[in-house]
Amino acid sequence: MQTKKDIPSKTIIKSNLKSSAEILDEYITRTLNRHSNVVTNWVDALLLQNIDFKNSSQEVKKPDSQVEPKQKIEKTPPVEEEKINPLLENNTNVVNINKSERKNTRKLAEFKLNSLNDKLEEHFKQGNYEKVLSAGEKILQLAQKLDNKDIQAKIHMNIATIQDENNNFPAALEHYNAVVNLSSQTGDKKIQAKAHYNMGYIYDDLGKTKPALDHYYASLALNGETENIKDQALTLNNIGNILASKKEYRKALEHYKLSYNFAKDQDDKTGQASVLSNVAGVFKNLQEDKKALEYYRESIKLDLEAGNLDGCAKSYEHAGDIMLKNKQFDKAETLYSKSKSIAQQIGDKNWFTRMTEKINKLAA
Repeated sequence: MQTKKDIPSKTIIKSNLKSSAEILDEYITRTLNRHSNVVTNWVDALLLQNIDFKNSSQEVKKPDSQVEPKQKIEKTPPVEEEKINPLLENNTNVVNINKSERKNTRKLAEFKLNSLNDKLEEHFKQGNYEKVLSAGEKILQLAQKLDNKDIQAKIHMNIATIQDENNNFPAALEHYNAVVNLSSQTGDKKIQAKAHYNMGYIYDDLGKTKPALDHYYASLALNGETENIKDQALTLNNIGNILASKKEYRKALEHYKLSYNFAKDQDDKTGQASVLSNVAGVFKNLQEDKKALEYYRESIKLDLEAGNLDGCAKSYEHAGDIMLKNKQFDKAETLYSKSKSIAQQIGDKNWFTRMTEKINKLAA
């Protein structure tokens, strides 16, 4: 899709190629039970070349000598119209009337379904979740009866989101799976990508990295098709976090880099700050404190520009931990105090208490 555009996005193409390479290498690793980087290395080598990403190829036509001769079509004489039996004509009219009635009934039912779903969407937006859960199942039955898969997918998504927020993960996963199945039939890649992302997030929270990565990569591919750059950035950042937790730091940094480029492309400073904070965490784990502090500093700068105080508080605390480890107590206290001040500002009592305890320990 990108290569057919006048100005293809190199970022999107490179990201999709790298993500695909990661998926294939993961598959080869599992299949052969031996670690593989063959596809990733091949793609990396390919991208070092000076590539024209625009597809300028034209459809190749067969030479005239290879064109098959058209067959002559024999003309058949016209068939004389038979006179319609009056009784049969009357029966046809009755059938047509019945068809018309059924059509009108169907239209009314569809109109009713759309109206009910609009009300359900309003309840969801207003946070009337009990109403959504109770009414949703009934409207879902009507949508199934009319075989309206789009509305079925939307209802399943709303119910899944509610169950997700209520930490009822088995029910949430069941409804998200229903969204994927229905949207794959209707071709709605946006809602399909969202369902995969949410399932990936659940498995990520539960510490089940294999299904989490599978769903994240599925979401990434679908968002690549619909050019949803913002969600691609978010997904790549999450994949980076999983890889970092598995101590696959090189792969993690590659995903963070792609995520950062996407966030920068969208001028998403909060997204950029989140990635840089995670990169800092990698260097912190690698005991490269100087690099980690540099990335935390840049992350805080971007979060302040975006007004993301929560992100600032976290980075201040992590930077303070590094100073504490290096016995620079005054600097650690300064950073903890900044984090504490933000916690008070945003009303996070737990955070405020934790920062107070860290500062008191320094003073002891």
